[in-house]
Amino acid sequence: DLITNPPINQPLTIIEGNNTLSTPSSEKTDLILYPNPTKNILNINATYNLADTIYSVFDINGRRVMNAKLKSDMIDVSNLAPGTYLLRLFSQDKVSTQRFIKQ
Repeated sequence: DLITNPPINQPLTIIEGNNTLSTPSSEKTDLILYPNPTKNILNINATYNLADTIYSVFDINGRRVMNAKLKSDMIDVSNLAPGTYLLRLFSQDKVSTQRFIKQ
């Protein structure tokens, strides 16, 4: 976490990990990933049009491990190591993020 312009000679309360790739839970209903956990294929169900959508997959440390344009409503995640990941979709006017587990 990066704290910009912290107050001088003042106590600070810092919540580690407060600035993450996740989104508020109220926004997560517009994007459903299944099966979750998954082994090879991650299916995407969104309440908005996925045409011309770019996706990025981030590992739990925030490193981007996949990035491409969606060709269908499925992503092949078979090459990922087992663990927890975040999928971020960039559509024409919307950005959605959802967590998934790769077995």
